[in-house]
Amino acid sequence: MRNQEKRTMSWRCVLVVAVVLVLGSIVSESAAQQTRDALIQRFGEEIQAINGKDLNDVMAHVHEEVVLFGLYSPFPAVGKAAFHQAVQDYFDSFEEANLNPAHEEYMVIGETGVAWGLYQLTTKPKDGMEQTVNGQYMFTYARPSGQWEIVSWHFSPLPGGN
Repeated sequence: MRNQEKRTMSWRCVLVVAVVLVLGSIVSESAAQQTRDALIQRFGEEIQAINGKDLNDVMAHVHEEVVLFGLYSPFPAVGKAAFHQAVQDYFDSFEEANLNPAHEEYMVIGETGVAWGLYQLTTKPKDGMEQTVNGQYMFTYARPSGQWEIVSWHFSPLPGGN
């Protein structure tokens, strides 16, 4: 093989490797975006279920070892049964409740996803007047079986957030 042919062959190899690397990067970025989009969708479904007082939909994607830090108890609800009871108690406490997230942020690191931001919660207790609380939230998700499951909810009112 002559030098010219060797150089041409070398450049072809370099070109093929570069194309493979670029395509691999595009596919990887696309998969990462799909994973992030799925997290955003799951978060939206959770908010919709909460505002619709749909306990079955809230519980549909909750991990067995979930932890809830809420507004209405200083103690965490640990495990799916305790989480279920805490959400049921929340639903039973209000005629109306509307959770409005704001400034939503999302992050995916491997099989862990986080949604966080601010919220405004407007509630009308069954025996009281409407009130509004402003706060911050963080929902943590994991994908043990390929689907996002809630492993932690944390709600904290902002100081002077009423």
